[in-house]
Amino acid sequence: SFSCLILLFSIITDLEPDTFKNFLVFLYGHDNTSSLQLEAAVSLLCAAEKYDVEDLKSRLDDVITPQVTVDNVFVVLQNALVCENAPKLWETVNEIIQYRTEQVFSHTEFPKVSPEVLLHIVQQESLSVPEIDVWRAALNWATHQAQPVEGVISAENLRLTIFPFLKSIRLCTLSTEHLVKEVQVTQILTSQEMRDISLLMAGIKLSESSDLICMETEERGRISLLSDKRIKTFTQQGLSVAQNCKLTGDGIYILTKNSSIELCAVECRTCEIPSLKMTPKKRTQEYKVTVKIKHIPHEGVNSTYPEPEHPPLEINYVEQLEYDTDFVIPLEHDYKNVILKPNNLYAIEFTSNNEVQLWYSATNGDSYQVTESFDIKFLHPGNCTNCFSPIKNLYYKEHDLQ
Repeated sequence: SFSCLILLFSIITDLEPDTFKNFLVFLYGHDNTSSLQLEAAVSLLCAAEKYDVEDLKSRLDDVITPQVTVDNVFVVLQNALVCENAPKLWETVNEIIQYRTEQVFSHTEFPKVSPEVLLHIVQQESLSVPEIDVWRAALNWATHQAQPVEGVISAENLRLTIFPFLKSIRLCTLSTEHLVKEVQVTQILTSQEMRDISLLMAGIKLSESSDLICMETEERGRISLLSDKRIKTFTQQGLSVAQNCKLTGDGIYILTKNSSIELCAVECRTCEIPSLKMTPKKRTQEYKVTVKIKHIPHEGVNSTYPEPEHPPLEINYVEQLEYDTDFVIPLEHDYKNVILKPNNLYAIEFTSNNEVQLWYSATNGDSYQVTESFDIKFLHPGNCTNCFSPIKNLYYKEHDLQ
């Protein structure tokens, strides 16, 4: 009633108008949460937490979680005190920090985050970058946050800014070269602190140690995209390997079954060392690989037929690689793994500037393989008689239909 609305206005005075409206809509039995953008949903979650509306908190946990990416994770982290009470959301946020650390540190928003957000990141037990990158990220953040004096950021100012994080950065696990060239040179640490770190790195126990910096000599846990226990692996088997071929639209068809498939990465292998070219074993060459993931529509399955449900997704990979070496291409688009819908057909095509090792099949029918999650067969590009695929391993997660 109107009188109840007036009463709510008088009680709830600390919400933005749009947040208040969405809050009110839910209280009156209308759920519009699925239409909310991430920032609006997070603001509503803060309101639900403050006023202890459990149904709304649970609903927003489900709504926000699938929207979170590296690109917007800082929006959630800035409201950590609230979001950590949403279990699915908080698990996803921490997975992004741990598995996508390099992207988090290199994001344009990273130098602007609050001290609380940075502290949460550097306190993680495991990250996917070496410890020197944690130091570099903290130093980058401190350089942007420190207050310059007459346009100059002094070592003292940097120390004051980075000081709260020194207890969480494991400087004793750095190499001597990194310690000298990247830490000591900043003059952020005192000479005594540098001496203590050097002694610990040499295996000498200290009778007394600083309470201001981290003296942990055990390395922080290192995880990779493929160390997630939920990831499954499809391994190419039973076909011949054709050496030293460039990728020209080769790849696979993948027919999903009753679960959606989250593509995580593919593992391929560079070509063997040319036996007649006197090539040193450690020589590298630049690999540029493009992966295109295309949806193939079918009548009766897709409402967009004969058009695909989305344009091809393109992923570009560039790396210096040695000969005869496995390499992993993350299948990420717009900061998220690519999701394949249940009971749909897709093509995954590869092109490359250099030769890789390929699996060979005389026809794409001969390459047909069945798994519990999907069926696979090789593409048959152009007028080529034979079919090839560079995929040694395909890493994916399976999501059951709700």
